[in-house]
Amino acid sequence: MQMVIVGSVIQATIKMAQSVVAFLQTLIQITIAIIGIAALAIKKVDHDV
Repeated sequence: MQMVIVGSVIQATIKMAQSVVAFLQTLIQITIAIIGIAALAIKKVDHDV
């Protein structure tokens, strides 16, 4: 009986870890996009001046 509890706890932990990893990947992608847009904006400003 205890093995079943341990198994379900492990599964829940894995699922939680996967959602955290997915969230972090999304944050990283958003950060990269913001940096890319900022870099383009800076290049445009430099070009205009």
